[in-house]
Amino acid sequence: MAFTLFARENVDIAVIEAGLGGARDATNIISSSGLAASVITTIGEEHLAALGGSLESIALAKLGIIKHGCPLVLGGPFPPHIECILRDKALSMSSPVVSASDAGNQSTIKGISRMNGRPYQSCEIIIQIERDFKLFLELLDVKLCMLGSHQLQNAATATCAVLCLRNLGWRISDGSIRAGLEHTFLLGRSQILTSKETEALGLHGTTVLLDGAHTNESANALVKTIKMTFGKAPLALVVAMASDKDHVGFAREFLSGGELEVVLLTEADIAGGKSRTTSASLLRDCWIQASKELGIDIVHDGTTKSREVFNNLLVCSATKLENGTIFAAESSLMASLKATNQILRERTGNQSGIIVVTGSLHIVSMVLAALSG
Repeated sequence: MAFTLFARENVDIAVIEAGLGGARDATNIISSSGLAASVITTIGEEHLAALGGSLESIALAKLGIIKHGCPLVLGGPFPPHIECILRDKALSMSSPVVSASDAGNQSTIKGISRMNGRPYQSCEIIIQIERDFKLFLELLDVKLCMLGSHQLQNAATATCAVLCLRNLGWRISDGSIRAGLEHTFLLGRSQILTSKETEALGLHGTTVLLDGAHTNESANALVKTIKMTFGKAPLALVVAMASDKDHVGFAREFLSGGELEVVLLTEADIAGGKSRTTSASLLRDCWIQASKELGIDIVHDGTTKSREVFNNLLVCSATKLENGTIFAAESSLMASLKATNQILRERTGNQSGIIVVTGSLHIVSMVLAALSG
């Protein structure tokens, strides 16, 4: 179906996200002659059970996208034994390897600035590869709209892939590479809503960030991105997750990453249905468990102190709830957003705060759908 569409639309170049590798998806129909390069960005624990239960089995599954004689671009950094698995397979396929994590490469965030009200990170990307290929590129003051050190690593990986293509004879200028990096934007990845969008949601005067993080690793990256971008601004979360995720581990990443004013646990349909939706109350219990493990004081909506916030749709005074992060379960996303905004403003004396909607791309899509009407 995909190739029929490509032919009909006269597609010259296709970038295909394979996901699981040739053993478990349709990339096994791609031949070496039709492939310019393969890219493996990371090896993490997502879909662990479906892919054999270990990082090693996931690495073996992803090896299916390596084709004989075609360059393999690695993102990483990978655990040493995982990188060995990838490189050994590439060697057996006579596929040269280019790694964005090689010692000769440098990717650095120089600072955070704003353009037209939106933050961007000013970066330096220096690629210097001596093994298999001889590649060099120096890009200074690259303005990335995709925030976070993990997105900088993705940018470096993409740059390595483009340099491989250029080495194969593709005519791609340094300026084109820079323009591609600077114009890259992805919905639901550190996406900051405009003031008009936040007002449409009824969240006046609040910064809203959408990010589809749903694993421990992505939660950790998001925590770092929030700190880098917003410093110590008051922070609240609205979280919905699928049932097959590590809910306690996800909560632990945020709770250990800094102070939270309020966490509203809510629900989102997963893949159009509720069979994989985690209930708001179960999510709240997981966050309570994580807070106990970390010794963090909380107030949750099963206690007398905070029940009136939700039962009476009123916000208690900051003096009544001055100690601990507030956890609450509310199945309605829109009600969760409004309650979070009320509590955040009350606790911070109307100081401008940050609401982060996260836990799944499905909750992010629900917010975007609400904006589109």
